Amino acid sequence: GLFRKDLFEALRSYGPSFVRIPGGDSFKAVSPQNRWDWKNTIGPFEKRVGYFSEANGRWVTNGFGLLEMLTLNELLETETVLSVYLGGDGSSKYNLFNDTRLQARDMMDLLEFCSGPEDSFWGEIRSQAGHPKPFKISAIILGSQEHDMSPTGYPLAHKLFTSELKKHYPNVKIISSGGVYGLESDKIRSSSCLPCVGGCTLNPQPCNYWYESVYEDQTTIASLHTMYDDYWTSCRTISGDSCPLVYLEFCTLNRDSDLTSGVAEALLLIGAERNADVVKGIAPVAIFNNVHRRNRYNSRHPLIYFNESAVAFSSSYHIQKLLKSTLGVFTVPVHLSGHVTSEQNYWSSSATVGEEDGKSVIFLKIVNYSPGSAEVTVRIAEEYGDFSVVRSVVLSHDDPDAVNTVAVPDMIGVKPHGTRLSLDKHELSTELGAYSLVVVVLSIDKELSDFTKIESPSQNQQRSTHSHLPPPLVSKRSFINVNNLLVFLFLSSVVMIGIRLKCFPNKVRRRKAR
Repeated sequence: GLFRKDLFEALRSYGPSFVRIPGGDSFKAVSPQNRWDWKNTIGPFEKRVGYFSEANGRWVTNGFGLLEMLTLNELLETETVLSVYLGGDGSSKYNLFNDTRLQARDMMDLLEFCSGPEDSFWGEIRSQAGHPKPFKISAIILGSQEHDMSPTGYPLAHKLFTSELKKHYPNVKIISSGGVYGLESDKIRSSSCLPCVGGCTLNPQPCNYWYESVYEDQTTIASLHTMYDDYWTSCRTISGDSCPLVYLEFCTLNRDSDLTSGVAEALLLIGAERNADVVKGIAPVAIFNNVHRRNRYNSRHPLIYFNESAVAFSSSYHIQKLLKSTLGVFTVPVHLSGHVTSEQNYWSSSATVGEEDGKSVIFLKIVNYSPGSAEVTVRIAEEYGDFSVVRSVVLSHDDPDAVNTVAVPDMIGVKPHGTRLSLDKHELSTELGAYSLVVVVLSIDKELSDFTKIESPSQNQQRSTHSHLPPPLVSKRSFINVNNLLVFLFLSSVVMIGIRLKCFPNKVRRRKAR
């Protein structure tokens, strides 16, 4: 009885595998009383103290508290990723000798409540609330969209928090938080994760995972599909070997352009798939959109529209479900060439090797973000063996302004690709409609185990292939394992739902064996 059934089922059918609690906006406030405090969200509902969210501009009752968030996690059979507040608000200076040190202690209390034994202080409180069994915490995100990289800012707070975590919770993954694209986007490529800037005298702190944010219109989102193609080269030029792996959250700032926003996001997603040795997670920010409310969050392109009685899925929902089901295990280098009928265009391709119905296949994805059609040819190296087309599907619409709504929920969806596919040895040619995503499944005459014996590529090696910069065909030693590629989802500003893509045969077998 905690959650609306149709919205819960929409999340469960999407296939989440972890939950981030709370969302980053919960910490963005100048006044401490206007920030999320987990201790105010537990206990009887009538005794919980709410707060005014400066980030959202509304009152938060805390009726959906920490235990309810963890319960949602449990019902969805997910892992938990915790966000913790470090003492700043994302822009103001840190007070390391007061607030930040108190928050470090508070983080340890939070972890004890979530995962401590039943006989610990906070574990006993959790047990009295009805859940004696500890929850598993898989990762912690330190802060949210941090900008203060001064000597007494985020780097020093990060050092204080990580020392406590490594001392008491050495197996928890730590994800460090960066800024927003357009403001702080370049520091990931010009520093060793936590930079020394502006006369900083501290030693730079290397970190394993770095969290970046992109909030832009759909055309800018589409243009960023190559943003990690030369990551290792550009980052190592300045930082040597101190380049972290990346978690990227993105948000398309256009609620009313469903098709073009979804296709733009498809470009970004296959760019991440192509660079799976860099990008470990993708985070679409907007999940639910109440069609009756208009505020700054409702200007974001969501996955799910809803009103008081109905639910509809956006183009992004269908696209991400399709790409998730065809992720594969290893990337395949491809060369895309062709002709597009419009000057304003972004188009790209990606391919992976995986299994379907017990047989090895190549999942080929091609995206055309353009108001005109495109005639394209995709070349796959001969060493992948002979292949044939199993099937192909497309997401597109004749009207670029098409939108799925609760009244007309099926205007945009995945359909069989009716356009002819021409296969000539190891080249596949087809025509892409305006603003479209095409996925082609190709059968191959090799076993999946054959690909695990091939070395991973050099991290400086060019892997992307798109029409603007066509590189030579990459050699056969160009596999990137994509088993760890994740997709994040935010559930408002309070909870972030995460998705571990379930198409990995090795992951599935291990779960069944338990």
